[in-house]
Amino acid sequence: LMHRYKATVYAPLAAFTAAKLAVTHEQWDKALEHLQFVLSHSPKKEGVFAEIAKLRIVDILRKQKKYTEALALLEQVKPAAYLPLVEELKGDIYVLTQERDKAREAYAKAMQALPMDTPLAGRSQLKQIEVGYPHPNPPPHSEGGDLSAEQ
Repeated sequence: LMHRYKATVYAPLAAFTAAKLAVTHEQWDKALEHLQFVLSHSPKKEGVFAEIAKLRIVDILRKQKKYTEALALLEQVKPAAYLPLVEELKGDIYVLTQERDKAREAYAKAMQALPMDTPLAGRSQLKQIEVGYPHPNPPPHSEGGDLSAEQ
């Protein structure tokens, strides 16, 4: 399906399914191959399929401890609708690389981009507290400011 009908919308959908199956079996390289297929065969190169593929690639890179590559790819996710998820993923990566101040800042940005009554905002808030932010309701982040100075 992926190769015979690669010019259709069904090819990227099949590639997503194949990537999910590969991830289930911890076949990271195979999953990355399928997600790269999605990137190169999406109807719109910066459409929904491509952006979701990037986020899934980031998750795999994180599992492979390829943090620099994961962060670089997150910078390529463009639509503002993905900002909360992008910032939360950045925060998760910064926690893994022991960069707590950057993690706090990323989680704060994720929280600011969402209404507080959403599950993602609550999850980002918990993660921010885990990395050492003492206030359950942190003040808004100012442009260019340093969250670590607000503690």
